[in-house]
Amino acid sequence: MGPIQSIADVMSMLQRRIVLFTLVLSLGLLAALAYALSQPSVYEATSLIQLRNTNLAGDEALSAARRVQGIEQYLMRRENVLALIEKHGLFSDQPAMSDDDRLFAFREQNQIRMIDASGAVPGADTQISALLITSQAGNPQQAAQVANDLAASLMAQDARERTRTIEELVAFLDAEARRLNDQLEQIDRKIREVKNTNEEALPDRAESLRSELVQLRELQLELDRQVLVLERDQLAAELRTETEGSEQADVSLAARLSRLNSELAQSRRVLPSDHPEVQRIEAEIQALRDNPAAAGDAIGNRQAELIESQRRTLEEQKEVISARQQEILSAMARMPMVEQELAGLARNQAQLVQQLSGVALQLAQAQGQQSMRDTGAAAGMIVLEDAQPPEYAMASSRKRSLAMGGVLSFGAALLLIFLLELRNPVMRNALAIERQLGVVPIAVVPLLPSAARRLQKTIRFGLALAIFLAAITVGGYLFLNRDQPETQEASRSRADATQLFLDHARNVADARLS
Repeated sequence: MGPIQSIADVMSMLQRRIVLFTLVLSLGLLAALAYALSQPSVYEATSLIQLRNTNLAGDEALSAARRVQGIEQYLMRRENVLALIEKHGLFSDQPAMSDDDRLFAFREQNQIRMIDASGAVPGADTQISALLITSQAGNPQQAAQVANDLAASLMAQDARERTRTIEELVAFLDAEARRLNDQLEQIDRKIREVKNTNEEALPDRAESLRSELVQLRELQLELDRQVLVLERDQLAAELRTETEGSEQADVSLAARLSRLNSELAQSRRVLPSDHPEVQRIEAEIQALRDNPAAAGDAIGNRQAELIESQRRTLEEQKEVISARQQEILSAMARMPMVEQELAGLARNQAQLVQQLSGVALQLAQAQGQQSMRDTGAAAGMIVLEDAQPPEYAMASSRKRSLAMGGVLSFGAALLLIFLLELRNPVMRNALAIERQLGVVPIAVVPLLPSAARRLQKTIRFGLALAIFLAAITVGGYLFLNRDQPETQEASRSRADATQLFLDHARNVADARLS
């Protein structure tokens, strides 16, 4: 660092060149203040909107946040932003700005911030309670108008989004209800087809089929027994025919003639003589009288035919019973598959009925919400506070400019006096001699300042204080007249005062450097 090796050296350097340091610092601060005050004033207006939970579609915390973000993105589109700029005459004092610059500046100056119930920035699991719309402009009326316009546009777009959401929900639920009803009708039709196709294989017919099968088996045994009886009677008749003599034949013939005569007498009492039945009986009696032997053979043959006919009838009944048993066994074999198929259809039917109940409930709620929305009874956003024109401009940007100017001025003043010290590297104390030469001084005699040097030092500090006070005076004047329109004479007077101060400071600096 040359002659500056410690904090004490820095303080000594500041004392020796306090006038120049104060002059450069004061000029830098005045320049920074003039620049900060020359920046256009920025006014900020705020509008507060409350979000109400109306239990309508899309009013959940997360969906509300997403909906507001989507609306914000919609409002900040290029077309909408340029339309707002044109409507409110923003940036009219800066015709050189391009559309992209205006778009970027508008998005930076207008923000929509979501606030949860606790007042913090909302996250994924918090519930939004309010929206804070801030707008910045060079005019207080413009800032308030833009904020209120954004609030109105936000509420209108939110109402449209809610209406569209409810309409889409109603349409979807209605289509879903129709689809579920169609599926239920298909399942009902399928169940009827399965029951009609497998009427005897239904699970509820199992007990009756088993009882019928038992009865058929008993009947089959009875028919088998009757067949055996008929076969035995047929065999007995054949043996009886072979062993019977003429006496038995005559007895049989006489008995038959007696029976026929009795039938003829009864028929004649109720029927005319020319009736076919009467004629048949008379013809049969005449035939028996004309040929008794043939009549006996006919009786035996007729008895045999009767037994054979009964046996055939029993066999047919047995075949019918066997076929019915096969049908019952086949139905009982298909019964598990039919039961499984019906159970699956019943489960699907129950699921569809449950889904249809849920969809019907949601559809009723959505239609109620739509009715509330149509009547205006469910406003999701309410303006709690309209944006009002602010009384004072924002000072944050000016403060940043002034602080940065002060830091740069201090650094420039310190650098300037340091460079001047480098031009005159004088060893002023014993430590400097020891550092530079490596020799420890034998004795150190302090320098006693004379009266003239003490006066010069006092004048130097007084001049620095005067420069600092003059800078404070000029800065205060600039600050107090920052928002007042300035006449030409006042401007000329301020310029003359500033020039006089600069000339005086330059003369002091020249005298000091010489």
